[in-house]
Amino acid sequence: MAFDEERLKLFFYAIAEQPSGLATWLLSFLGAYGVQIFILLSGYGLAKKFIAINMAGGYKRVSFPALLKVYFLIFPMFVFHATLELIYNLLSDVGWQEIAIQLLNSLSFLMMAYNFSYETLFGSPISILSTGPWWFIFLIAQLYLFAPILFVILKRLGIRWWLGIIVAYLLIYACLPLTESHDIPLFANAIGHFPEFVLGMGLALYPNRLGWRHGLLCVIIFGLSIMNKWTFPLSFLSAGVVSLLAGRYVCAFLSKYHRGDRVLLFLGGISMFMFVLNAQIRNITLQIYEGAHPNVMLLGACVHLMIVILVAAMYGRIHMKKFQKWLDILVERVRGFPKVE
Repeated sequence: MAFDEERLKLFFYAIAEQPSGLATWLLSFLGAYGVQIFILLSGYGLAKKFIAINMAGGYKRVSFPALLKVYFLIFPMFVFHATLELIYNLLSDVGWQEIAIQLLNSLSFLMMAYNFSYETLFGSPISILSTGPWWFIFLIAQLYLFAPILFVILKRLGIRWWLGIIVAYLLIYACLPLTESHDIPLFANAIGHFPEFVLGMGLALYPNRLGWRHGLLCVIIFGLSIMNKWTFPLSFLSAGVVSLLAGRYVCAFLSKYHRGDRVLLFLGGISMFMFVLNAQIRNITLQIYEGAHPNVMLLGACVHLMIVILVAAMYGRIHMKKFQKWLDILVERVRGFPKVE
């Protein structure tokens, strides 16, 4: 994501034209910022794991296993569709040169190279997977690779760990002119989201309860940051904090009800499957509700969510049954000790 003045204008224009669809326009405009909570919580979770092992073999025992889990999430789906497309190309008399180029593109895709150009960012070498959250999955994979280094830096900063956020922003602003001149999407790569990731790690290392005052301040910062190209990088961190606080209150509310905790655990268990499958299902539901009244679209979004949850639950069950055993074996071999039964 990058600052898009036209998108902001369209947002305000839509509200002015159809104020009754305010909820729909807000969800449409702000939806992309929801991923910040994943980044923040990823930093928090990894830091907790580093603390548990006292940073002994951080890469081997935490980062690489986490990276394997990310690739196991998309690899079976990618290989399945890539095989189907390869068979189709062979039957269609597609030249070997074109097939070789596609294989090279597939390799560069899995090596995260597509995240370094706006032309390839939202694409895939496999036509049926041309839309999807691939860029975000590879962004998370990049953060996993940087995690041990960032953790050590924050440990050395001690109670002044928040300086890490300032340095992260200085790095972003230093890189912005270079990435813009070379058409590199900075905010689709790890450096562009170091602040949220560092915040998550810092909260794990030095617990500091975020309250409503922090949330209110971040709402103000977010509102101001989306208006200008140079303040835009602040929008991600502020959105992350607001999402975290909102999520905490929602979880506290649901946990009061019977089976509320089970619902949260269930959704948490299939959340990554939902994320991967959402774009594929969205391509279908968008066609159904295209041009409808905003409130009908909002209802359609709720139906879409229910479908995504159902499909993700089924896919997750199949995925766990077929691949979890092999993933466990790989993870334990990477960590260097046998799995304890």
